[in-house]
Amino acid sequence: SNSLPRAEAMTAVGKLVRSYPTVLGLSVETNLKPTVQLLLSRCNLHNKDMAKILKSYPEFLGLSLETNLRPKIDYISNVLLDYIRDGSLPEDEVEEEYALWLEDAQELLRSCIIRHPPILGLAIDNLRRKVAYFDAVDCAVSVDAALDMMRMGSANSAMATAKSKGVGKSKAAASLAGRILLAAPSTYSLNLEDNIVPTVQCLAKFWGTEAHAMIDIDGDRAIRDENGCLFKALPTRSNVLSSQLREYPAVLTLSIEGNLRPTIEFYNKTGYVHLDSGGRLIPNEDRRRDTLIGGGTVRGRYLATSLYNRLLPRWHYFKTQIEANSTCTGSNNASILGDPLCDIDGSTGMSDEQCVQEEQLRPPLHLLAGSSDQTFCAKYGFALDDYEQYRRVEGGKLKFNTQFANWIKTGRPID
Repeated sequence: SNSLPRAEAMTAVGKLVRSYPTVLGLSVETNLKPTVQLLLSRCNLHNKDMAKILKSYPEFLGLSLETNLRPKIDYISNVLLDYIRDGSLPEDEVEEEYALWLEDAQELLRSCIIRHPPILGLAIDNLRRKVAYFDAVDCAVSVDAALDMMRMGSANSAMATAKSKGVGKSKAAASLAGRILLAAPSTYSLNLEDNIVPTVQCLAKFWGTEAHAMIDIDGDRAIRDENGCLFKALPTRSNVLSSQLREYPAVLTLSIEGNLRPTIEFYNKTGYVHLDSGGRLIPNEDRRRDTLIGGGTVRGRYLATSLYNRLLPRWHYFKTQIEANSTCTGSNNASILGDPLCDIDGSTGMSDEQCVQEEQLRPPLHLLAGSSDQTFCAKYGFALDDYEQYRRVEGGKLKFNTQFANWIKTGRPID
């Protein structure tokens, strides 16, 4: 059964009343029942799902059904489905199309709202403005993408034309706006000017794209109607920025100063990327970077990897093992690998030959950032217990040293 046990339900009701006393003044018949029923039916929610939503964001119960909640759910549905409306449907097909639209949207809505119930409380104009910004990111065609489109010529054009003739889309979120809404809906609760735009600009530089320079926050080139329906299909491939954000949208929820910049500096100082003094990617076509994607860019999910609990402990433990092996073999491998704690200015001072040696020694990112401790240790023949002991003992020191170096540079307080 999807129903909560009575004792658990009564506890949940008590918590709801304490967190949102206004609920006691709402009519059961004209407010509570219709609102709950709308979410249950439109989002294919179970009773336990509804309990989670009520616990996280009970304020949705006080929203107007007809002027707020229903049009907002319709709008979110259209964005999630990349719905394209061309106005050419015969009258006798409209009802059938609406039923299919409701069905297609159910699971997507359920996933979106369960992940971030407060999205129900955002003003629809707030949502429209952020969707328009993400659409602008999708439509900012970079130079490389433009050249690719020219090479593909009529084949690419024919594909776009075929897509634009669709009316209802049963597949989920090909657009960046829809992908973020589905996979990282809490992004929409962030402030556009203070959080989202600076984060996108920071990531654009890190990924070596100028696409952000072509994005106007309040541009006049609307590609959706007020209900969130697309006028035509979005470009299938426009720029690296859009592609990278679509691959891991949750990167947009990371703090620039607290998460992104320290992690970006780590990857720069350890040689996984090469950035200029402004944090922009320096492309190096001559280097073999089979651990990276997109021509030398670190994937968004690796930017979200914990710097202090994973990247720093693994990197320094790896170095200690290389040093131990170097002592036994008489080699000088350990001195080749950079130190992300001491190398504050980011320079390496290494010769080309040393750079090649460094790259061969460096653990690939899918192991350093993306694997479990067991996999990481097994790959290199490290004792898991020994690594875990090292992380417990040295982890706090590594964190302090890194934050101390950042404090010297930026003045950011040490946690």
